[in-house]
Amino acid sequence: MNSNDIIHYQPLTAEYFDDAVKCISENFRNHEPLTAYLKVGEEEFRPFVADMAAQSLRSELGVIAIDAASQRLVGARLSTDAGNDFTPTIELSPKMTTIMKFLDCVSATLKQQTSQATGKYLHAQMMAVDANFHNRGIAKGILLQTALLGERLGYSSIVGEVTNRHNKRILSRSKGWHACHAVRYEDYQDGNQTPFVGITGHDDCTAFMLNIKEFLEDQNV
Repeated sequence: MNSNDIIHYQPLTAEYFDDAVKCISENFRNHEPLTAYLKVGEEEFRPFVADMAAQSLRSELGVIAIDAASQRLVGARLSTDAGNDFTPTIELSPKMTTIMKFLDCVSATLKQQTSQATGKYLHAQMMAVDANFHNRGIAKGILLQTALLGERLGYSSIVGEVTNRHNKRILSRSKGWHACHAVRYEDYQDGNQTPFVGITGHDDCTAFMLNIKEFLEDQNV
């Protein structure tokens, strides 16, 4: 294998904190259905990402992908402990408030299920891969490393909300995947508003649970 093809995976560190925030912020604002459709600006989104990344770093639950040839960060996943989940410490803009209300709606059923079950749940939050490194299996690699991290720390399942069809395809093909609840973008109402009715190319946001043991057994690790 050429050194240009090697990707290293490691926990999020302070050294790569700013790069992870930049990667996620730029990817989400340009490509993720919710933030891209609402045209969320950098000045309102990047502080939100940094806020979440700080909690992920403190709890040592972030995973990043590093290009071996350049030592540059090319992907990142922020995760938090669902039992002590992320709550923004900054004031949210109206657009970000709309997005968070929608995600709370999607995940309400999942949160009820996990609150009544035994086990620890790792909340997979935002994930992004540098556009120049797409189609190299990095998203799958980050998922695997997140599951391995969760296993080491005693988590039974990964939970989260998947907002785009690409990540949903990866997750839904994984052993141990269970879709808990989905809300179609065109159906969601916030009062008398339908803030996401114009999203195209992506159908819904799905709250999911991924059993770590079943997933890793299928990965032969």
